[in-house]
Amino acid sequence: MVIEEGIVVEQKDGQVLISIDRTEACEGCPTTNICKAEGNKMIMRAKDTMGAAIGQKVKVAVEPANFLYPAFWVYGFPLLSLIGGGTVGNLLSIGLSLARHSQLFSALGAVVGLVLSLFVVKRFNTRLEKGLEYLPVVIEIES
Repeated sequence: MVIEEGIVVEQKDGQVLISIDRTEACEGCPTTNICKAEGNKMIMRAKDTMGAAIGQKVKVAVEPANFLYPAFWVYGFPLLSLIGGGTVGNLLSIGLSLARHSQLFSALGAVVGLVLSLFVVKRFNTRLEKGLEYLPVVIEIES
């Protein structure tokens, strides 16, 4: 579990926006829908389980598992869809007795698989932005 400290800048609907100094752990982080970088500061959205007020310094717990599931949907699912689409395209060319065009069918299938996966990822991202299940959690109010 990663613990970050920051100052509450906004509070709304059981969530808080927290201003946090960027650390080296932020580099290459896959959860771009949770925090937004602004120079040396970043703004993180978190579940407010402690009733923090604007201006208070808080500690936030970020579970590593909350990175993995969204990262799979953003990176892994499109890759699997690309491979699956290419495989289906190849099998389709064989099934239609057009084996000599199997590379064309594979390429088209891969593109179709990738495009369809982008719609699924967009829907997942919309659901993720509305939900609280993968957000970091305020665990302590310091001041």
